[in-house]
Amino acid sequence: MPKIKGKSLKTLKHVDKHAHKPNCNAEEIKSKLLSRLCDPWQLPREVPERLRPVYSRVTESVRSAVLDGENNSMLIVGPAGCGKSLALQLAIRDATAEPRVSENLIVVELNGHIHKDDKQAAVDGSNQLELQPSDNKAKSASDKFNMLFSTIRQADKSSRKAVVFILDHFEAFAAERRNQHLLYNLFDVTQSQGAVLLVLGLSQRLDCAELLEKRVKSRFTNRQIQVPLVLDCDAYMDLVGELLIVDEEIVWNKAVSCLLTKEKVRKSLINLFHQSNTNIRFIQNVLVASVCCLSEETPFLDENQLVDIIGSQTPDYSGMLLSNLSMLEMSLLLAAETLDQDSEGFNFEQVFRAYERIVERFSGSVQWFPSRAVLKAFERLARLRVIRPVDGFALGGGVRVRKTYRLYRLMVDTVEVHSLLANSPGVTTDLRQWALNRLSSQ
Repeated sequence: MPKIKGKSLKTLKHVDKHAHKPNCNAEEIKSKLLSRLCDPWQLPREVPERLRPVYSRVTESVRSAVLDGENNSMLIVGPAGCGKSLALQLAIRDATAEPRVSENLIVVELNGHIHKDDKQAAVDGSNQLELQPSDNKAKSASDKFNMLFSTIRQADKSSRKAVVFILDHFEAFAAERRNQHLLYNLFDVTQSQGAVLLVLGLSQRLDCAELLEKRVKSRFTNRQIQVPLVLDCDAYMDLVGELLIVDEEIVWNKAVSCLLTKEKVRKSLINLFHQSNTNIRFIQNVLVASVCCLSEETPFLDENQLVDIIGSQTPDYSGMLLSNLSMLEMSLLLAAETLDQDSEGFNFEQVFRAYERIVERFSGSVQWFPSRAVLKAFERLARLRVIRPVDGFALGGGVRVRKTYRLYRLMVDTVEVHSLLANSPGVTTDLRQWALNRLSSQ
């Protein structure tokens, strides 16, 4: 092998390979990202922009309770994974950063799915406040809370601390508790002048306040904050970037920004956005699987690997549903697809006439069935939600019309319909070829 300045070509290639290795500690980055994605108690430094309205109101309520002695109660509602708990924890963290607040604040956390009755909640609340009854006799939940709150009321004003009760799954305390003793006692104290109490409820139900009994609801302040989900794809992509960015890792952050601009990755994430109903925990689970693949040999996220992981987490539900349809039902989908493109909807009579045209066009490939049999297949498509009644024509709606003239819309994409026909084993050659031609033209 020829020599170049005392080194062989093999040695030179080996040196060059490692000379361009990026300055990126893969194991350290992997550890930080897994801690962020898997640990629910690890809070970000900055408050996400979408949570700032909720964060500001909760922070203000906590500070008012501690510094001004203001009693209050508030509900934070929103879908699962929208950031209710995150906004609350960030607000308490930043509020307690001030010594005057942290020294005079006690936080009690109760969960409606863990504390199955008010007695359990009372015992756990007393334990978190480090208060014990004067005797060991069994007491009702109401007695325990009366003892608890009377102790708070009787405390000296100079040493009194504000208590924040966080009630996760608030709807369970309201709907599954007889007489709602816990909520009644809590809200009753917020109306008194003795204790300093802030009650914060978290719930996925927008109507959870309506579950309260009249006597309980009269003591509730009716303050409610709604936390929306991420509403658009751009905000969702920004959120994915926030989850992957690592402080002071410039090379890694540039690689992440470049990765998220790739067309394949962006398309897969947008598909995940639609299929997961924007659930943030879902994308966290997907990113965990991708981050676990990092190593010193592969210090950056791989484009193809990330796309494959996203694909494995987002099965084609429409394809699985359509693959179980009969040939008659597939023919009706094809007929509905030709009608749905240029109209406000279609009814059974229109679909049946389009189906007869398909039978005539593909004579021998598509079997003809009478109207009664076709109607049963059409109704099965409606039960499977492959087609859906137009608003006002749903069962029980305000518009009364014969079922054969009720308007429907197709709920699957035309590409899925043609792909189904092209790949189904029971479809004849001429019909499959026609579907392939339609696919190639789209």
